[in-house]
Amino acid sequence: MSSVRVFWPDEPSLKASIREYSSRLLAREEVVGVYLCGSQAKETHTAASDVDLLVLIRGGTGPSLLRPRDRIPAYLPDSFPVGLDLFVYTEEEARSSPFARRFMEEAVPVLEEEGARGV
Repeated sequence: MSSVRVFWPDEPSLKASIREYSSRLLAREEVVGVYLCGSQAKETHTAASDVDLLVLIRGGTGPSLLRPRDRIPAYLPDSFPVGLDLFVYTEEEARSSPFARRFMEEAVPVLEEEGARGV
């Protein structure tokens, strides 16, 4: 008889990984914001959930000249403890994209001023 084991990621470690990765992204000159979206932001995630991150970049930079889906490889980490869906938009694209606007409705900035809600 076979069985299935479900492993729930260690929540504090996962949050630390999200903050550390976001910090590396924010160190890039063109990155203006990193937002946690989807089930992690809504706190409805399960053991099978991935992490959805929306990365906002300045327009007029080298990566901004590519299509959003073509930018993703330049921003992916070498490794991450769970599945990661990354969405990279310029600020202007995020304002005009229904998908990005919907994601931003419940998005949580990953790194914020002390005392504010963040990851």
